Amino acid sequence: MRFCSIFLVLLSIFILSGCSKQPSQPVDLKIGVTPGQHSAILKEVEKVARNRGLSIELVEYTDYLALNQALAHGDIDLNSFQPEAYLTEIARSQHYNIRPIAKTIIHPIGIYSKVYHNLSQIESGATLALPNDPVNQTRVLLLLEKAGLLTLRHNASSTPMLEDVISNPLTLRFKELNANHTVEALETCELAAISAGYIANAGLVPMRDALLFEDASSPYTHVLAARINDANPALQRLVDAYHSPPVKDFINKTYQGSLQACW
Repeated sequence: MRFCSIFLVLLSIFILSGCSKQPSQPVDLKIGVTPGQHSAILKEVEKVARNRGLSIELVEYTDYLALNQALAHGDIDLNSFQPEAYLTEIARSQHYNIRPIAKTIIHPIGIYSKVYHNLSQIESGATLALPNDPVNQTRVLLLLEKAGLLTLRHNASSTPMLEDVISNPLTLRFKELNANHTVEALETCELAAISAGYIANAGLVPMRDALLFEDASSPYTHVLAARINDANPALQRLVDAYHSPPVKDFINKTYQGSLQACW
C-alpha cells in the first residue's frame, strides 16, 4: 500500500512537471532597436503583431554601428532606429546590403515665431536662427527650399549648408547657433528653426505652433531597415502591424506631436 502511494505521488509529479513545460513559441522576426522611443513603439507593435499571429523578439542595442552591422550579417532581421538619410550613407560607406522597407516616425524640425502667424507674413530682412551643426542645418535649408523661401545650388552635396544658398528672395538673415540655444532665439529673432529634441521643453508642438515643419517626405524620416535579398513574407506583416491604428494612436497620445507617425 505504501509503495502504491509513493508511486502515485511520483507519477503525479511527473505528469504535472511534464504539463508545465510548454514548447517555446518560435520567433518569426528578430528586430534590433535602440532604447527609448523606438523601443517603446516597437513594444506596442509587438502587441498588435502577436494578435495577428506574428511573433517578434526585440533586441536592444546602444551602438548605432552595431545595429546595422548585426542586420547586414544576419544576426537580426530588421532594425528600427535611424533616418533614411543615415541608412543610405552607412549602407554606401560600409557596403551593407540593407535597405529601408517602410517609414516609421520623424522628429520634425520646425520654423517657429513669436512675431509671425503664417509664412505669408514674413517680412524682408527677417532674421532666422538655425542650428550650426551640418545635419540639422541641412534639414532646415531643405525645408525652406521646399516652402519656396530660398533656392539651393543644384550641384550642392547631399548636406547643403548656408554657402549653398543661391537665391534668397526675402533677404533672410541667418544666425547660426548651437541647436540647444535656438529656443532662446525666439526672444531676439523673428524666426527660429528648432529641432524636436528642444521644442517640448519650450511648450511647443509642431502641428500646432510651427509655421512650417518636416513631414513624411523628409529624407530624415526614420525607417524600418531589412536586408536587400530578404524575401521573408513576415516582413510585410510586421510593416502592417507597425502601420496600424493602435500604434499610431499610441504615438500621438504618448508623444503629443514631438514626434509624428509617417504613414
